[in-house]
Amino acid sequence: MGLTKRQAIMLGFLCVLIGLVLILAKNISFEKKMNPVFSPETGYGYGYGNDSSETGPGHGNANPSVSPEMGYGQGNANPSVSPETGPKPAPILAQCGDTTYDPAKQICCVKDGKGSVADSSGGACCGSANSQVAYNSKTQTCCKNWLGEGFVGGESSGLSCCGKNSVKVYDPKSQKCCQDSDNNGYVGGSAGMSCCGTGKSAVDFYDPATQVCCLQDEGSLGGVIGPKGSSCCGTSSPVNVFDPKTQTCCVGAFKTGDVSSPAGLSCCGSLYKKGYSESTSLCCGDQIVSKPSSGTPCCTFRDCPAPSKNACANGKVTTTCESYACKYACTS
Repeated sequence: MGLTKRQAIMLGFLCVLIGLVLILAKNISFEKKMNPVFSPETGYGYGYGNDSSETGPGHGNANPSVSPEMGYGQGNANPSVSPETGPKPAPILAQCGDTTYDPAKQICCVKDGKGSVADSSGGACCGSANSQVAYNSKTQTCCKNWLGEGFVGGESSGLSCCGKNSVKVYDPKSQKCCQDSDNNGYVGGSAGMSCCGTGKSAVDFYDPATQVCCLQDEGSLGGVIGPKGSSCCGTSSPVNVFDPKTQTCCVGAFKTGDVSSPAGLSCCGSLYKKGYSESTSLCCGDQIVSKPSSGTPCCTFRDCPAPSKNACANGKVTTTCESYACKYACTS
């Protein structure tokens, strides 16, 4: 039985429709296989390998490699880009005095227009505003002078500050701090020692268990250090240290000290005094002269008018002259 013209047209249209559906299905299957596939281990990849009934054209991992199932893989072009986090942003820097820093990780301190930075973890500023320096509070010690300027020192935290003008950092467990009259700090000696002197650049350290300190001008000119058991001779410069068992100290009106040997001598002079032995010498004013071999020793004048009988009394001068000498024995 033959088809009518109408039936033939309908049959042809149905065949064309079936053909289009088959072509569309094949294209969808191919595009699905060629789409990039993300893997946590490999990233996005396109593969070119042996076709498989299960996989078709192979999908590769991030590094090109041969896989019997996946073929050669082409990995992610930028390994630093993560689908979860994206690209790492560059740090945003800020100005710190004459330098820059990262506020997210660092702190900024400025002193006289110059910047210094430290890590935020443990970092801090030492000093008052505009006079600060950065330091690590975990490993360093901060000190401030009387103006508030910061000074950082030491190799550990918990140290102490010495001075209020010129400031130094020291360890009180092993060092001694002394200050002069200008509040400058001096560090030295060892723990348990004492300070000798208060003058600028005239401070020393001594051990009171084994030494003595004799101050000059109340310490303004420093001090003199001697062995334990010694004594101080004088209070104004020069001050001397002496052994009272074997030496004699004489102090004049200017409070300077003179040391002579042996112990037990007498002192001669007014402004400056010196020691002498009364058994062998005579003190005439500020001059020490030897006693004459005979007669009564007395003081008289050289190049002066002849003395009256009262000019000499018990070895003491009763009139004034520039020089003295024991010339002869007085007679009545």
